Amino acid sequence: MARSVNFSWNFVNGLSQCSIKELGLHSQTLQRTPGEYVTHRKQFKKARLNWRKSGGACRFEL
Repeated sequence: MARSVNFSWNFVNGLSQCSIKELGLHSQTLQRTPGEYVTHRKQFKKARLNWRKSGGACRFEL
């Protein structure tokens, strides 16, 4: 389990380092986003939330 946690930590860390420069977001925004995601998952009692859409049907897929 520790390896899985480390992998997910490193994945998010690497993604945030690349994204913060390209998206022009403040670091606090990237820190709060996962917390908001978890809050909304609990609020709506869902394992996965719908994709956030902005500007059309194109989505970023991992």
